[in-house]
Amino acid sequence: MIRIAIIDDEELICFRIKRFLECYSQENAVAIENYLYQNENLFLSDLKNNIHFDLIFLDIELRNTTGVQIGHWIRNEMQDEWMQIIYISGKEGYERQLFSVNCLDFLSKPISYQEISRVMNRFMKLTHRPEDVFVFQKNHVLGRIPLSNILYFESKNRKIFIITQTECIEFYEKLDEIEKRLPVQFLRIHKSFLVNYCHIRQFHYDEVIMSNQKNLPISQSKRKAIKEAQLELEGIMPHA
Repeated sequence: MIRIAIIDDEELICFRIKRFLECYSQENAVAIENYLYQNENLFLSDLKNNIHFDLIFLDIELRNTTGVQIGHWIRNEMQDEWMQIIYISGKEGYERQLFSVNCLDFLSKPISYQEISRVMNRFMKLTHRPEDVFVFQKNHVLGRIPLSNILYFESKNRKIFIITQTECIEFYEKLDEIEKRLPVQFLRIHKSFLVNYCHIRQFHYDEVIMSNQKNLPISQSKRKAIKEAQLELEGIMPHA
């Protein structure tokens, strides 16, 4: 899961970049979670509250400060060299200032999908992101399985069962603890089931149908939350 922040005081710019990132996500089967900020102070507040982003699209001309100043704050005050910054602006001539921030790239407005695709490909290549995996312990041996392969987790008789298209893996752990370690694409639809949104083929009021044709129940207490999560995820996640 790539967490991306888009900071621009123009709403249309924020939603344009978000839409392009959603297209990139679908075309490249990359899980992306987008956060939009039209107020840079809210973005800075989230950073100070330890909300981390892998990549930020940062407008240079902001209401109360500049994107360059925010970049220096991230690098110097937060001591964060890992968070990647892509600057956006309707003006040229910032090259020397941006060099000092160690930014990934610079995009000129109006921004095209081709430019978003190019910088995202560069981000993926330069950060060498490994495929997200779930790590578990069975008989004192650590196992690893790509998150994209997991259809759902089931808790039964104090055991956890990982269900994929080809196998069922069982081990001992609490489903509550597993839920804490998973990205937002995994939905707790029932006290016994934690499902991968990307493998849901149909949503119904009281159940979901998974890619292996398994029907799993949505508990009554979770139906409203699951519906809200579905609507939110429809905009940021590709189906498998």
